[in-house]
Amino acid sequence: MAVTLKIQTIKIILFFALINSSIFVAYQGELSFSVRSVLAIIMNLSGMLLLFSYIKKMDRLQELDGYVRLMFGILMFWGGIVIARGVQFDIEKINTLFGHYLMAWTWLSPLAIVFGLNVRNWVQLLGFFKWALLIGGVLAIGAWGYTNKQSLGVLEWFVFLPYLVFMENKWDVKSLLLLAFVVAMYFVATYYASVRANLLFSAILLFFYLIEIRRSQPDKKSGLVRYLILIGVYGIPMVLGGYYLVQLWSSEDVLLQDTRTFLVEELFDDMVGVDRWIGRGAMGTYYSPYFSVAAGDAPVRSVNEIGYLHMVLKGGYLMAALHLLVLAPVSLMGIFHAKNRIARSCGYIILSYLLLWVVSYYPVYSAEYILIWMAAGTIASKKIREMTDEEVYFAYNPG
Repeated sequence: MAVTLKIQTIKIILFFALINSSIFVAYQGELSFSVRSVLAIIMNLSGMLLLFSYIKKMDRLQELDGYVRLMFGILMFWGGIVIARGVQFDIEKINTLFGHYLMAWTWLSPLAIVFGLNVRNWVQLLGFFKWALLIGGVLAIGAWGYTNKQSLGVLEWFVFLPYLVFMENKWDVKSLLLLAFVVAMYFVATYYASVRANLLFSAILLFFYLIEIRRSQPDKKSGLVRYLILIGVYGIPMVLGGYYLVQLWSSEDVLLQDTRTFLVEELFDDMVGVDRWIGRGAMGTYYSPYFSVAAGDAPVRSVNEIGYLHMVLKGGYLMAALHLLVLAPVSLMGIFHAKNRIARSCGYIILSYLLLWVVSYYPVYSAEYILIWMAAGTIASKKIREMTDEEVYFAYNPG
């Protein structure tokens, strides 16, 4: 009963974060005050559940490798300072600080590291991932009639796809059909949202997945056949979908548009000296000359679409460095030193995000960012890295 309750808590945290981020992204700037208030309540419920769960499980941090535990502590200390710098004695500012997914809760998301310390949580979440992906696939069917922002909101539902593909152990016909449908709809939503970074992310994940299959080397013929079928269901649509999007975007002069150079130049033109090292706090902004004349956003911006630069904006070089100092060694430990597929999968996925943060995928309070830190917790436990697939998938692991 206690284990079931813990899993339900994680599902609620993820689901509430997903509801908030998907609706906010889809209708940003169009939501009424009442709807924004409801979303803020949902996000804060998710965040408070995360905080209380962390406090309850703090003693399990001893299971983390010493280096990771030290760097994680420094990261959370610095995250607290970033949040504190955003506190102002103005009720409207406080509402924004804790009511916007770009602000305070983003830097508390790493608390989810404690959820990863029970590797069986991943196995028990796979059904939830399938359910969320099915909803995302159904929503994406209508993407041709959505605005760009609405398609971006739909894409929030697909953040579970890498975890399902890498971690699922039982691929029956029903699950394979679901995967084929979800992958197809993922590329539909990606096209209408014009998110080119998704192609790069998909290519990196597919490359890592092929490596993992090679490393697994299933002994049984039936196991090999299963992997080959999965490659066909997942890999072939990925390649064909990517190729199709490249052709479409090339014909529309979208593929090679440079939408990143000005983000780098404008941020560093506006941030000088100590700002670059410590950032401007959770409520920090910078001035964009580009958006002062172009449509799409206000000239005073609270976000930078490049992952590492968004960290610099809020917490400076220090915030970006701390993320790397925790997540880079953790990802490599998972890939090269874990004896089970779930921990290795966490390593592949974290490394994929570290690479994509160079050009996109900035951190916010969302299911996506929470799962990254849950994955980090799984790898950072030597006990989990030493477990075999049989122990992970078939043995009961309390906690």
